[in-house]
Amino acid sequence: MKKFISVLFLAIVVLQSNAQLLEGYEYFFDTDPGVGNATYVAITPTEDYSANINLSTASVSPGLHALCIRFKDTEGSWSTVYAKQFLNLDGSVQSVKEVKGYEYFFDEDPGVGSATYAAVTPTENYSGSINISTTSVGAGLHKLGIRFKDNEGLWSTVHSKQFINLDGNSNTLNITEVEVFFDEEPGVGEGTIVAVTPTPNLNTTINVMPPSNFTGQHLAYVRVKNAAGLWSTYQKDTVDFAVSVEEIDLFLQNGINVYPNPASSFLKLDFDNNYMGTLNLNVIDLSGRKAISQTFIKASDKLNKTINIGELATGQYFVEIKTNEGKTLGTAKILIFH
Repeated sequence: MKKFISVLFLAIVVLQSNAQLLEGYEYFFDTDPGVGNATYVAITPTEDYSANINLSTASVSPGLHALCIRFKDTEGSWSTVYAKQFLNLDGSVQSVKEVKGYEYFFDEDPGVGSATYAAVTPTENYSGSINISTTSVGAGLHKLGIRFKDNEGLWSTVHSKQFINLDGNSNTLNITEVEVFFDEEPGVGEGTIVAVTPTPNLNTTINVMPPSNFTGQHLAYVRVKNAAGLWSTYQKDTVDFAVSVEEIDLFLQNGINVYPNPASSFLKLDFDNNYMGTLNLNVIDLSGRKAISQTFIKASDKLNKTINIGELATGQYFVEIKTNEGKTLGTAKILIFH
């Protein structure tokens, strides 16, 4: 009985000014015989090629194999190799393939048939909960690999899943530390570390001062460590730390300097302009609520003003300064951090 494998391949030529076209392909199983030495098939020249290709597997033994194919253009240049794994059966289509067992291993594959084996009641489709002992595995992040064997002795590919192995002490589940870093990964445990009261579930505000030169948007990363010393993966979010260039320019154009940013206890405003009259200052939270509203008189070119922000919660705010006539002298985002 003849045996074939049917595969769908899509090949696309990256066209240059002289517009190369695909004119054929060659294929081989498992071992590359070298460019131009595999089984060649000519096709009608085309810029891109998409087709179902039926290839004979009569020369291939039963089991898991790799089909490899590469394409040739009209200038004689070859593409890289496209590869696809497939399972070649022995042609006995009357036989029913059934799963009769599986083997599993942790982290490193010992080789097909060399892992821990468990037999199952032969079945065409296997679905079940598998309880596997992890007593031989140390605490930490590991990978479980599992593959299945059928009634003809053929093995599936490996299915793998990562998991964290704990040491059996329920207290080790408690989160004890939080690590925060910005933009680039410094290495596990190398960011800003904040100790927390041990808890299995952490839902709290973590206050971490960003670098003083931060402006605009940055990525903030957070990960946690439990009492066993195991770290979680990180979570990230985009945070806008400071005012934009346009906002800074508007203040500077009007002779106003607002600092520091981020701020913790006090916000300072320096005025150096010829405006005389009443000024209205508002510190507005992200919900639009005016957290601070002050009105003061500017009677000379220069004026220094200090605003107490120590009672405001950590977060982002807008500072808005307007004249009594309603002209906006500046609006900027600030970060208040305690």
